[in-house]
Amino acid sequence: MRDCIRDICILSVMGGTALCLVPEGGAKRMLKTLITMLLLGLIFHPFSVQNMEVYRLELAKYREKEQELVYSGAETRDELNRLVMEREYAAYVLEQAEKRGMLLDSVRISVRWNTEGLWVPDRALIVIREGQKDELCAMLTQDLGIPEERQEVEICD
Repeated sequence: MRDCIRDICILSVMGGTALCLVPEGGAKRMLKTLITMLLLGLIFHPFSVQNMEVYRLELAKYREKEQELVYSGAETRDELNRLVMEREYAAYVLEQAEKRGMLLDSVRISVRWNTEGLWVPDRALIVIREGQKDELCAMLTQDLGIPEERQEVEICD
């Protein structure tokens, strides 16, 4: 392709120079027609010698790469959505605990993809500073639907 572009540029410069040197009249019109035909030939030459099998193979490679990028983008989007939902659920737990007077040291909520196509809370790992474990477990079960067997609450002094 670079060779084709280089040849077109060279012919354009040489043709323009030749047109400047030739006097007005029939010879100049004939030279313009000849240069135009040569330029068109150079422009369309790559299309005439293009091996269609090579073209099909390259096109298939690009389509495969496109599918990889689309799949990778979808995975990244899903992972980011999951992380955002985990942060929002953790912020909700912190807010609710604060309203109830509990002091939480750290909150980690894991989510899973459910059959309705939503990220729902699945597990909780919470480090609490005070001994209000029962109230916290009840809140996680009632508000977020996380069963007690998937709740890990550690009491930190």
